Order: sequence, then structure tokens, then C-alpha cells
Amino acid sequence: MQIELESKYHQVFVFYTRRDLEGVRKLYQKYKDTPPIPRNQPPVSGAISWARQLYRRLENPMVLFKANTTILETADAKKHIRNYNKLLRALVDFEILYYRAWCTVIDQAKSGLQATLLVTSPEGQMCVNFDPQIVQLIKEAKGMIRLGLDVPESARVILAKEGEYKKAYSSLANILAKKTKLIENVSPVLRKALAPQVEALEAILQPGLTSLTW
Repeated sequence: MQIELESKYHQVFVFYTRRDLEGVRKLYQKYKDTPPIPRNQPPVSGAISWARQLYRRLENPMVLFKANTTILETADAKKHIRNYNKLLRALVDFEILYYRAWCTVIDQAKSGLQATLLVTSPEGQMCVNFDPQIVQLIKEAKGMIRLGLDVPESARVILAKEGEYKKAYSSLANILAKKTKLIENVSPVLRKALAPQVEALEAILQPGLTSLTW
């Protein structure tokens, strides 16, 4: 029975080297520069998640081979083991590269917090001025935590204030929407009469355009 079992394991190992080992190698070579990002994941943590999926696809069967058979001790298996180790190393290096690159751009993304709360659009409309890089930074920090990776303190501080940012953004957007709707619904004649009140409101909002930041 043991001999027959070893024979079955040998067949499975051959299948593993042809489908999984070679398949993962081709996938990695094809997509390593533009990794397919899993749904609803940001680019960096999504790329790391993709690499980890490939890693698990290789590692899990190899663990079973090592624990239940002597197939890995054969001369024929040695070259496949070398390819296996080389590919795992490449996947680990891929993760380290993406993680370190993300850490280096955190301070750059944080500069978005120095932006004013409001900005005037080319059409002359006031808009909430929340830098998309901050939103991306928060998403990436959450993704890194889910992956069990360390998130630098500077990113954790921003993540902890996510609720405050959302609340401030919503409040400002609501104020601007009400202001626009009110002005649009007033007739031209009344609009002139309300000009002092509109100017007073714009004066209140002015610091958001010039001095107040996130």
C-alpha cells in the first residue's frame, strides 16, 4: 500500500509541477508589473494580496508532499524544488518591494492635509477640497492591517481620524449644496435683495478657501 501510495503521490507531484508551479511562474511573469487587483482592494495592498494568493497556491501542496511522502527526496524532484524556492523568493521580494514603496509615499500623501477645506472650481463654484490621496492612504492602511502588515504611525494617525474627515466633508458638502440650491431657487429680483446675506455667508466660508486646512 505504501508503494502504491508513493506512486500516486508521484503522479500528483508531476501534475503539481506542470500545472501549479509552471502556471504560477507564467502568471507572475505576465502580471508582475501590472498585477490584477482583487475586487474592492486598493492598488498596493491589492497587489500584495495577489502575490500572496500565488504563494499559497505553491506552498500548500508542497507542505503536504513534505509531510506525507518521500517524493521530494528524489533526484528528479530537486530541480523542481529549486524552481519552487526561486519563485517563492520572487513573490516575497515582490511583497517587500510594494510594501516599502508604499511606506515611502505616506508623507507625500499626508501633504494633502495641508490643502484648504474649500476650493473654487473653474466655473466659479465652491467645492470641498479633500485630497483623493488621503482617501487612498486610508484604504491602503486598512488593506495592510488586513494582511497583517505593520502600518507606520503616521498612517495610523490619519486612519484614526477617518470618521472626523468624513463628518467634516459631509457637513461642508451639505452647506455648499444648500447654498447653491437656495440661490438657484430665488428669482433674479429677490436675488439682488438677498445679496447682503449671500455675501455674509460667503465671508463666513472665506477662511475655508484661504487658511483653514484639514
